[in-house]
Amino acid sequence: MIKISFKYCCIFFLFFSIANISTAQTKKYLEIYGDVSDLPGTDTINFVYGIFLGGNPGFDSSPVKKGKYYFKNQVNCATRITLFSKPQHHADYLKNQNILSFIAEPNILYVNSTNTFSGLKKNIGAKADAEYNQLQLFIQQNQTQLDNFFLQKKVNGLNELQIDLSIDSIKGLIALQYKAFLIKNTRSLIKPFVLENYLNIINDRPFKAAIDFAEKEYNKLSAIEKYSFMGKRIFKKLQSYTIDIGTSAINFQQANVLGNTVDFKKFRANKYVLIDFWASWCVPCRKESPYLREIHKKYKEKGFDIIGVSLDQNKEMWAKAISEDSLDWEQVSDLQFWKNNAALLYKIASVPTKFLVDTKGIIIGKFIGIEDHPKLDSMLVGIFGH
Repeated sequence: MIKISFKYCCIFFLFFSIANISTAQTKKYLEIYGDVSDLPGTDTINFVYGIFLGGNPGFDSSPVKKGKYYFKNQVNCATRITLFSKPQHHADYLKNQNILSFIAEPNILYVNSTNTFSGLKKNIGAKADAEYNQLQLFIQQNQTQLDNFFLQKKVNGLNELQIDLSIDSIKGLIALQYKAFLIKNTRSLIKPFVLENYLNIINDRPFKAAIDFAEKEYNKLSAIEKYSFMGKRIFKKLQSYTIDIGTSAINFQQANVLGNTVDFKKFRANKYVLIDFWASWCVPCRKESPYLREIHKKYKEKGFDIIGVSLDQNKEMWAKAISEDSLDWEQVSDLQFWKNNAALLYKIASVPTKFLVDTKGIIIGKFIGIEDHPKLDSMLVGIFGH
C-alpha cells in the first residue's frame, strides 16, 4: 500500500492558496430557477431543500411561491447538487421520486419537474450533467451486470467464488472505461467526478499502478478543481490508502447525543466493532439503516458492536435521524460536518464509509458505499458463524 508523499501534500497546499486568490478575483455562480407547478399536490411543497457539494459546499433551502423556487450558489467549477422536495422529518424524504440529483457548472439552469419532483420535462441544460449521463450510458451494460451479480450473491448465499471472480472482472472493465475517459478527455468538466468513480471502483484492489495513475490524473486537475469539494475529496481518498486493512484503528473521543464522552478504545474493549461514518443528510447512509439494524441484532450477543460517527452539524437533525431509523447502538459526533475530528483521523472522503476492527484493535475490513454488504456479511459469518 503506497503513501501520499510530502511532495503531493506541498502541491495540494500550494494549489489551496492559488485557488483562494483565484476564487476571490473571479466569482462565478450557479443559479437554479425551479418550477413544481405541474406536480400533483404542488400546494403541499412549501420549500425545496438543497445540498451543494462544490466550491462552496453546504445546505440551503428555498421557499416555493406560486410553484417556483430559486437557488444561487457560488461555484467556480462543476458541482453536484441534490434537491429534496420534502424536509428531513417527512416520512417520504428519502423516496427517489422526491429527490433530484445532477451535476452542473456555473450557469443559469431551469429545472421544471413533471409527474414527480425527480421527473423533468427536458434536460436541465447543464453541459456537465449531459456529459456525465452519456458516460454512465456507456458503462451501463457492465454496471447492470455488476448489480445483478451483487444481487445473486445476496440471494444465493455467501462465499460464492465464481460470483466474486465475476464481480472483480466487471469492476476491472468499468475501471478501464473510466481510465480511458480520463486519458481522452483531459479538459472535461466532469473529470473530478470520473476520477472519484475510478477510485471507488478500484477500492477493493488498489494496485500500485492504479493509484499511481490516479495521482497523476489528480495532479492534472486545475487549481480551482483541486480546491473544490470534489478535488479535496479525491485528495482525501488518495490519502486514505494509509488507513487500510492491517493498520491499527486510531483512537478518538467524541460526545454522544446525551453529551457523554465516548472513548473508542474503551468502547471496543474485546469486541469486534464496526465504525460507521454517516450523516443524517446522507441518502445512501439512511437507506442502509435497516441492514445495519439487521447485522447488529444478529451478532451483538456474539461479541459484535457498532459505533456510528456522524458528520452532522445540526444536533437536532442528527438525533431525529437516530430515532427515526431506530439506531440502537452508540452514536457520537462533534457536529463539525466534514471537519469531524474522527473523520479527519480516518481520512474520510465520502459517507457511508465503514471499518471493521478486530478484538486486537486492527482494521480487518474497509467498506466504502453500500455495495459492500455481501463482503461484510461474508466476514461476519466467517467470524461468528451463521
